[in-house]
Amino acid sequence: MTPEQEQTRSAAPKRQHILKAILSLSVLSLLPGCSMMQTQADQARGATLNPAVAATTAETDEATAPIPKDTLYSLMVAEFAGHRHQYDVAMDLYLQQAARTGDAGIAERALRIAQYTGNNPGVAEASTIWLAADPDDPAAVQSAAQVALAQQDYDTSLRYYTRFYELTGIGQFDFFAATAATTKGADMAAVLQSIRPF
Repeated sequence: MTPEQEQTRSAAPKRQHILKAILSLSVLSLLPGCSMMQTQADQARGATLNPAVAATTAETDEATAPIPKDTLYSLMVAEFAGHRHQYDVAMDLYLQQAARTGDAGIAERALRIAQYTGNNPGVAEASTIWLAADPDDPAAVQSAAQVALAQQDYDTSLRYYTRFYELTGIGQFDFFAATAATTKGADMAAVLQSIRPF
């Protein structure tokens, strides 16, 4: 047997192995689609039999409504800007879209970017939008409490910390007191006045 024939003969099993791997990956990539089709079919069948399932399916459809093209584009640009360490661009775009859409998730993302960059006005704006979009979200309430505390608006901060406690059962009044007491230029009379009702 010549070296060329031997090389061709040894390459054949390698090709078969590669083809098997590609075929296996192709089949595996189709499985999630099949399970999704089955899940959707089950939901449709269940919706006709059970009105509660129909209501749940309708709620899910509302939650997954399509994102407008210009919003999606802005958010994608913002994400790419963030990956390129252009955080001011990312935050501005997220804040614009949060204000435009009133979406709690977009507002939260804007807040996190603003916190990371130390942009306190951005944090305050995003927190306001987030809280308006989802007033019963403990994280939104906590963020609003922290923003108000940073602005030395002790009455508002304490009101939000109280609401946070009502929602979660977790008290952060010690954090409120410690932060207020150690804040430079804090008006201790105002702090004491805000906690007097408690």
